[in-house]
Amino acid sequence: MVLRGRVHARGARIGEALGLTAVTDGTPSNGDGAASHAEGGGEASSAPPPAPPRITLEDHARISASIAERDRPMKEVLDAERIDEPAWTDATSYWMKRMADDAAQRGAEATLAIDYSDAFSRAQDAIRPVPEMTPEEWAGLSAEVLLAGGPARPLAARNLSLADYLRLARHWAKRLAGDPAQNRRYFVTFEAMVSPDRQQ
Repeated sequence: MVLRGRVHARGARIGEALGLTAVTDGTPSNGDGAASHAEGGGEASSAPPPAPPRITLEDHARISASIAERDRPMKEVLDAERIDEPAWTDATSYWMKRMADDAAQRGAEATLAIDYSDAFSRAQDAIRPVPEMTPEEWAGLSAEVLLAGGPARPLAARNLSLADYLRLARHWAKRLAGDPAQNRRYFVTFEAMVSPDRQQ
């Protein structure tokens, strides 16, 4: 049960990573498509297309992190890696299916998607630092995302990208879990902002 909990605790991170990866036009999805793909991993019975040997799982995660920054076209990112779009699409299909199959076959003991998520996170954090925020500021952003029904407007108001938001979410998940004082500061602000009285 502990292992199952650890796998599910990373589910959001994995979904984010996959959602940002499963693109062919440089525009990240919201993760829903990736989640559906992973859940339906048993549907596809045909063999996946062979991935180019040099696009390893870690390479794919690293390149996906660069694409997710959205500071340059996907083609430019791929050109820098000397990868054409058909090869990238094949590699994406291959690794998506490998992760879905691993989850379907091994359940709570599946590790491939976690390995991918960890590699994506390392690559993304190496591109830019986590934006500076206090617990109260992170609580404010979290509450606004909840109330707005999505991160687009709250992020734009702070001149932050979706990639910044993923970095912040990972950073604060760890920090609040290990620091009770900051956890309290976060929840005092968050609960005040989402309180029904405040919305009236």
